[in-house]
Amino acid sequence: MPVWAVYSWLLLAVLHLSTKGLSVNVSSGGSCCYGERRVQHGEVVLGVPDCCLTLVCLNGHIERKYVGGPGESHCCEFEGLMYVDGSKLSAHCIPLQCAKGVWTPTQHIEDCCKHCYLYNDPHIETFDQFRYDWHGICNYSVAQSDLTYTPEVGVFSDFDQCNGHASCLSRTTFRDNPHTVITLDSGSVFDITVNGDLYTVPASGARAVVSSAGAHPVLAWRDGGCIYLLGSSKIVLQHCRHRLDVWAYPNHINHLDGLCGHFNFYKNDDFTDRDQRIHALNFWPLAFPESWRTKDQTDRTCYKCLDCQNETAQVDPCEATALQQRADSALCRRQLHPIIGKDLDLQTHVETCAWDVCMMRGAAATERELADWLLQLQIILQQTKLILARTLDGWEARPTPVVGSCEHGSRWLDKCNWCSCSDTGVAGCTRKACVDDYEPKLGSEVCTNGSRWMKDTCNWCECVRGGAICTFTPCNILDCPLIKCGGSCTPGKDPLTGCPTCNCTTTEPSRTRTAPQSTTCPPLACPDYCRVVTDVHASCPTCSCNCPVDPSTGRPPCPLNCGIIYTFDEAGCEVCVCDPENPSNPLVDYGKELLAPEPACPTDPTTGWPLCPEGCDVKYQENVDTGCKECVCY
Repeated sequence: MPVWAVYSWLLLAVLHLSTKGLSVNVSSGGSCCYGERRVQHGEVVLGVPDCCLTLVCLNGHIERKYVGGPGESHCCEFEGLMYVDGSKLSAHCIPLQCAKGVWTPTQHIEDCCKHCYLYNDPHIETFDQFRYDWHGICNYSVAQSDLTYTPEVGVFSDFDQCNGHASCLSRTTFRDNPHTVITLDSGSVFDITVNGDLYTVPASGARAVVSSAGAHPVLAWRDGGCIYLLGSSKIVLQHCRHRLDVWAYPNHINHLDGLCGHFNFYKNDDFTDRDQRIHALNFWPLAFPESWRTKDQTDRTCYKCLDCQNETAQVDPCEATALQQRADSALCRRQLHPIIGKDLDLQTHVETCAWDVCMMRGAAATERELADWLLQLQIILQQTKLILARTLDGWEARPTPVVGSCEHGSRWLDKCNWCSCSDTGVAGCTRKACVDDYEPKLGSEVCTNGSRWMKDTCNWCECVRGGAICTFTPCNILDCPLIKCGGSCTPGKDPLTGCPTCNCTTTEPSRTRTAPQSTTCPPLACPDYCRVVTDVHASCPTCSCNCPVDPSTGRPPCPLNCGIIYTFDEAGCEVCVCDPENPSNPLVDYGKELLAPEPACPTDPTTGWPLCPEGCDVKYQENVDTGCKECVCY
């Protein structure tokens, strides 16, 4: 008999003996005694997923109930219900599937659920998709099930001062039901407290959170540097270091309020305060969010809010000049455009990024602090993009390639240079000069969907919805191969991997292509324009090359009408490769393409103003990408 069968038989025997003396008939309501407590008719007193068994109080007796066919095992449990292996937990914002006794989250997010999120200092988007900025420092209701100060279900967050003026996410409390209160800390994402008891979210699978009172009807799992919580309340949270996401199932319509707005698929009443007064929507509200300050405060100064009910809005505290604001916006475009790609809905992150940069400069932040903050903004934007892809496209991550610096057929943009991947997994890119004030056009494609490539020695990128999703693992120089340069070689840096390399030059003519190899050296094959040399300072033979150069251009020779892609061969020489996507793209000098004339702005020849449809109640605005005025119809 298999070991698992013996274990299951012994477990059932123990359960039989332990429940035989506990099952009693009770005339009042048919409740049962179980241990030292009394349970009501229909209540599950114990679940044994390994055997697909539950113990239920039925008419005064504790009865065994099995799920599935005879001998069924490896079930999953949620809210007292047992699910057989392979079944799906649906009717939640993120479906899960039972796989051998462990809940496994799917990559899909139900689009019928409404999504609210806040990040950094903080920028907020409501359930009904109104975006605003607000910088309160205290504890506030993000979303709760009623207008009282003691709701049965709710999400509450503490904000601490940061960046001189703004406020950053510090702690969050999730009340899934009156008996389950979970506290999340931004300083230690994976360690949470459940009813005051410490619980560490497991590294794999979605599992019920546990306190000293037992398991609770909330499943928790990790996703990158964040955790998800899925509760019986049909509210799902994603908690990251600088970000909080809340999804609400449609059964919460007209029953959720807070900083996430009044949830009812209607934007104009989002600013409904605790007294059910509706405030006008604006980008810098004050009275509305302050009405959702809770009575549970850790700071004594947070118990009162002077003039919160009288003021309707605050003033933008960014005091930078228009020129500096434009420079900050350009900086944010360069940082975020590779991620945004074609997702126009994400362009607002450029605006909030520019505001963050303005506030940090005003607080005398160092360049290192500013760079670290911009890195966090990229991670936050990626999280938003992946949520969008999982909601609309059902996107799922694929395993990382194990060979090459890219995946064959991939195509992506590196600043202002396009790159393509050869059939050997080597990247070749154009060599255009990107000027310092280069600004990419928002909403334009920066890669081909599905493309994958290395951005440095230890991080890969994948193209999703026309933008790059990359890992952010700190690279270790020890991952690079050991290399020793000698003779006519000088140390350099590989443009693809960032690892050390040797740049070798010589004026001697080409003589041989190969040389006898040492038993400890890798095979070496040099191009025709190189010779093999054995240098006393180098441990292995190397290629000493006269790299080919077109005397008329000073660059590697290329066929006529060849796409402008340059890469490096095994000898370290720059060579020309035709762009398979644009074979007729003519060669141009480095940087000359930046001087191409801009297209003329389209105008009506009779008026000189932008063209507008007939009967259009016009308003003109300037397109920040082209500098042209455009007609906007109401």
